[in-house]
Parts: sequence; structure tokens; C-alpha cells
Amino acid sequence: MNICMFCRVVPDHGRGGMQDVVFDSAKNLVKIGHYVSVITTRHPKGTTEKIVNGVKIYFLNKTRSQKYGADWDREAKEKLVNLHTKQPSDIVHTQGMAAIWLPRFLKEEGIAIPTIISLHGTYWDELKTSINVMTHPKTFFSIVYSSALILLFLVNHLKTMFRIRMFDLVIATSPEQREILRERYFVSSKKIKVVLNGIDTHLFKGGRCLANKGISLLVVARLNEEKGAHIALQAVKELTNLIRDIQLIIVGDGKDRKYLKSTAAKLGISNFVHFVGFVPLTELPEYYRSCDIFLNPTLRQNGYDLTILQAMASGKPVITTNIGSYPTAIDSGKEGFLTSLGDINDLVEKILILYKNKQLALDMGKNGNIKVEKMFTSKQMAKNLELCYLKLTKK
Repeated sequence: MNICMFCRVVPDHGRGGMQDVVFDSAKNLVKIGHYVSVITTRHPKGTTEKIVNGVKIYFLNKTRSQKYGADWDREAKEKLVNLHTKQPSDIVHTQGMAAIWLPRFLKEEGIAIPTIISLHGTYWDELKTSINVMTHPKTFFSIVYSSALILLFLVNHLKTMFRIRMFDLVIATSPEQREILRERYFVSSKKIKVVLNGIDTHLFKGGRCLANKGISLLVVARLNEEKGAHIALQAVKELTNLIRDIQLIIVGDGKDRKYLKSTAAKLGISNFVHFVGFVPLTELPEYYRSCDIFLNPTLRQNGYDLTILQAMASGKPVITTNIGSYPTAIDSGKEGFLTSLGDINDLVEKILILYKNKQLALDMGKNGNIKVEKMFTSKQMAKNLELCYLKLTKK
């Protein structure tokens, strides 16, 4: 099949869950015999097109890098028509809201191609994330900013509600997302298919056993408020009174890095916290292998971060927040623990349980590895997408 995808970002734009999922699914679809092209926003260095692992990527350089807008809509439509004229597409698939205009546009152009939208999150999720941040703020400004975002996301939620229902198939990345699409967007159950996101399990594998003394905690995240790294810092502050040899490794970068370093200093835990900064995907496995427990105290509602799957594949117990789609990945008490939103005491309690019971931590790590291999590989993700395509095209 000739598959044309739309996405705001690809790995050339930087690290992130969306770009990893899109590119992993695309390259695995190529491996099983399909032709895949991806239309995306301007390349940071001006590249117009390239082929990576058999995937043809088109960068629209009249657009803003990683941003939507009238320029993106116009040029993306032109590129789609141009590609379809040269080699007709069998499926057009937008990742997220990148090409939410697809069904109406194709109808206006008289082009009959099945359309699919994958929703890794929705504006409803963004709205709830803003509420989470507002109720667990790092500063007073967070409350003001989140209040403004709530109104914006509510408007966008209402604007996209009808347009999502126009697609031939709507892909949810978890059962929780499926229910949001049914209950908040009124999408027919017959139109929704759950396709779980996956990771490259050849890259992420089991690591060392837990240390006999002390404990090493790991956070891998973009450093902004909704990812909850500030909550991890407060938990470590409490733990330094109970565990002498403790360290928190924070991998990632973002606008809050300076604030988080300042917070660590104010809490008196700078000697226990190490800010690594950005790490390439190929170097991440070593950080997972070297930690004892992976922390993800996120406030972000939509989906589940790929980092928890990477940690699970690496054989590490995961402690994350009981919101969004995280219960799909973590069965609390089996692969790790789910904690209450923004609850520092709950997070501390769960860390102490694993610190005091290393066999439980090891068992959870093994359970997580098994679960990822069974449910969350990039190969399975691509195969499930292929089944969706075949059903729509009747091929």
C-alpha cells in the first residue's frame, strides 16, 4: 500500500514521544512491504526531503517548524495533491491534529481516499492537564497561565469535535482514550480502534540488579511544569531524612531547567540531584539500566509517556501518576505503582516500599519487561496499523 502520513514533528525536529511513535510505526510499515511518506513542518536546517529507513519525509519549508497555521494547511494540501497525482495514495493518515481538515478537503477535491486520524491526546486531555497544573502549581503565575489555557482548550475542543467524527477511522492509543472519544467527542464505537503505542525493544533491555545500599531514582522528561519533575524534587527532600545514600538523576531539558535547579538548591538537595540535560535516544538505555526505580510524577493527562515503556522494557519498576492512560501500562502493584495526582507523601511511600523490598522491585521490573514485549512493541504497533489500513481499503 501507498500510505501518506501527516505529522507536526519527526525526529529531525528533536526528541519526543510523538516523533518516536510516528517514525517507528512508519519504518516498521516499510519493513513489512508498504511505501510510506510523511509530510511534516519545516526542517530546522532547511532540508526539503530525505529518506530514512525507507521512509520518505517531506519538509514543508514555507511553514513554521513544529507549528500549525494557515501556511501549514495550505502547503500540506498542495503537497498531498501533488503526491497523489504522481502516485495515488491508498490511505491518508494524520497523526494528531496535523491534518484534521483531511476529510472535508478530500471531499471538496473529489479525491476518494480512506482517512484515519490517530489521537495521542485530545484537547479535552489538554484542558484537564491545565486544571491539574492549576491545582498543583509551582508558582502563582502557573495558576494564571493555566486558567487562560483552560479557556483556549475548551474552545479548541468544541471546534474539533465535529471534524474528528468525519474521519473513516479514529485510532485511540489506549482504552481510556477510546472512552474519551466516545463520551466527549461522540465518536461512534464502530469508528474507533485502539492501537497501543510501542517502542523498540531491541534498544531497551534489562539492566543491573538493585544496589545493596542506597537507591538511584531516574526521571526522563521534558523539563516543564506538567511533567512533574518539581514533585520528584520534593519527594527526594523528604527521602534524604530516611535514606542516606540516595540520588535523583534527571535526564532531559526544557524551559524549567533553571527553575528546577534553583528549587533543588532551596530544598538543600543539590548534592543529591544530577541534571544531565538532553541525551540522544541511543544513549538513554544506559541511564535506565543504571537506575533502581523510574519516576514519572506527571500532571499531564493525555496518553502515557513512552519513557515508562522504555523503563519497563529495561526491567525497572515504575512509579507514575494515576491519571490519563497510565493504568493501561501500569497495573499498580504489578509493574510498579500508580500514585495520587501531585501527592508527594504517596510518592515517598511507594519509593520506600521498593527500597525496603528489593525482591518486589525486581519482580515488578520483570513483570514490566514481559508486559512491554507482549503489548507495547513498535512491530506490534505497525502490524495493528496495517490491519486498520487493510480493513479500510479491503485489500
